[in-house]
This record gives sequence, C-alpha cells and structure tokens, in this order.
Amino acid sequence: MSYIVKYSNTPYYGLNLNYHLLPYLIKADDFRFDLYLTGKFGGHYIFSSENYAPENGNIFDYKIGCGISFYLWKHIGFFTEIGLANFSNLNYNAFTYFSKKTLINSNYGLTFKF
Repeated sequence: MSYIVKYSNTPYYGLNLNYHLLPYLIKADDFRFDLYLTGKFGGHYIFSSENYAPENGNIFDYKIGCGISFYLWKHIGFFTEIGLANFSNLNYNAFTYFSKKTLINSNYGLTFKF
C-alpha cells in the first residue's frame, strides 16, 4: 500500500557505540587501519497527519554490525560498515512508505579521529 508523504521536520536521535578491536592486537602509534564492532540504537519522530503517513510519532531503529576504517592522513580517512538493521524507510522521491524491515545495511563515508 502506498501513502503520500508530506515533507515535515523529522528529528532523529540515537546512540552509537564503536568497540575498537585492533588496539588489543597491534601496538602502533600511527596504524592506518581500524577494525571495530558497532551498535546503534535510536529513532525518529514523524510529525504528519493521518492522511499523509501510516505511522505518526516515535519510531525506533537499531543496527548491529562491524566496520573497518583506513586513514589516508593522521586524522582523516574512509570507513565502511555492514550490519543487521531494523529501520523504517521513508522514500520521499517515490512518495511511498515501506514498513519496518530487518535487513543487511551498509554505510560508508569519511571518518575523523582526534
């Protein structure tokens, strides 16, 4: 079933925890790789009338998985994560709503360490 989704403010919140494994195995000050376990728990709050989205209010999301980082410079690098996630996916471009699903999820991007 498809619903029309109205653009609105949707605050996201959550807690992200990364447990780094390589410092226990490799003792180096300037090691360029990082391997870690990741866990995320949070959600978002949808402000919408009943005519626009099937769910209003709070929606919880979570993800558990692992990640790897490679630092090109001392403090800046790239990361990728993969894990099992349960989340709601609002697709504003197609004006459709997909219900909560548990599936494999991946993220990638820039990382900074200090």
